Amino acid sequence: MQIRIGVRNVRRNVRRTVLNAVAIALGTAIMVVSVAWVRGYFTSLFDGIIRIDTGHAQVLHESYRDEQRRLPLDLTVTDYDAVRERLAGLPQVTAIAARLDFGAQIASEADPARSIRLLGRGIEPEHEQRITVASDHIARGAMLSGERQGVLMSDRIASRLRVTPGDRLIVRTIDRSGAWSEQAVELVGVFTLGYPAIDETSFLISLPIAQEITGVTDAVTRLVVALDSGPNVGSAVESLNAALTDRSELRAYEWRRFVEVIVQAVEADTAGFAVIIAVLYLLIVVGILNSMSMSVHERRREIGTLRAIGMKRAPLRRVILVEGATVALIGAAAGAVLAALSSIYFAGVGFDLSMLEGTGLPLPFGDRFVADFRAHDYLVAAAVAVVTACVGTILPALRVARLPITDALGAHVE
Repeated sequence: MQIRIGVRNVRRNVRRTVLNAVAIALGTAIMVVSVAWVRGYFTSLFDGIIRIDTGHAQVLHESYRDEQRRLPLDLTVTDYDAVRERLAGLPQVTAIAARLDFGAQIASEADPARSIRLLGRGIEPEHEQRITVASDHIARGAMLSGERQGVLMSDRIASRLRVTPGDRLIVRTIDRSGAWSEQAVELVGVFTLGYPAIDETSFLISLPIAQEITGVTDAVTRLVVALDSGPNVGSAVESLNAALTDRSELRAYEWRRFVEVIVQAVEADTAGFAVIIAVLYLLIVVGILNSMSMSVHERRREIGTLRAIGMKRAPLRRVILVEGATVALIGAAAGAVLAALSSIYFAGVGFDLSMLEGTGLPLPFGDRFVADFRAHDYLVAAAVAVVTACVGTILPALRVARLPITDALGAHVE
């Protein structure tokens, strides 16, 4: 009977029900969207780093990272095609690309005095395109290919050197033997990644040319691996290392090891975002508590009437709790629907970051990032809303039910 009365009370005062349900729905939706927004920030950032630069994992000589500042050409991955063939057989691996990193001076053939020192990165275009997205960001010219060999550089570097696709460049480096080596190559294309860590510091060059100019004709400095997973690749990296047991000089590392400064900075933001979300949740909880509590206090005379006609305190508490829970469930369901509708935009279209263009934001977002919605976000937010609404209903109901019947009946007497 108490359940029937409680549900009937929800329909009896439509205005009160709608106001409380709207408050709960908005609170639920905001909780879901805020968590998805923050998770999307991290997911978009880390996925951007993986797609633009690092891949999910990399295989290097075990001593290379200790000497990486000098870009050693003597700590390499030899017989890399055989290593690639072995690793490609693992179920998690979707693509593997070889790279050869070296320090170089690059200048226009028409103006050799105007040179820039950069990181040269020899790549295999047909494999690299399956791992990173440089080919999707060609602003002028074309992507490197087996038939079209030469150099790709960012629009910023091309502007500094005053060159355009089709121009000839001089690439100079110290080769494996320690002697200066140089070669004239064509500027095939210009890209704009929007990631200063690459746009301002490096250029891409066809791997055969890089191997010839460095004298490393039989090896590369790293193999970059794409996996069928997100940023959390720990178990997959363990599988890579297990497959390399007979090549003791080689070791696989997850992508985080190559962008540790950015990862540490982002993870440091976690505490700040956690505080913001905690405060937001607290405000939402207080709002729901206040809304539900006020709806009970406004009904002191009604509660007194029920007590006067013989309803005991326990059944009365159950009636009010059923009413509050019903309103909470309606509001939480409406909030989940509202959040789901929001996800169509925030997870599909995303947040436009074009307004940040030109600010030098050193993060590989591209022009937008998307929110990352998960099913458990809806469940947690709905549970918080329902429990809060029930608490906000039952606590004031207990206080009102304990009042003398005469005080409750006279609640609105002037």
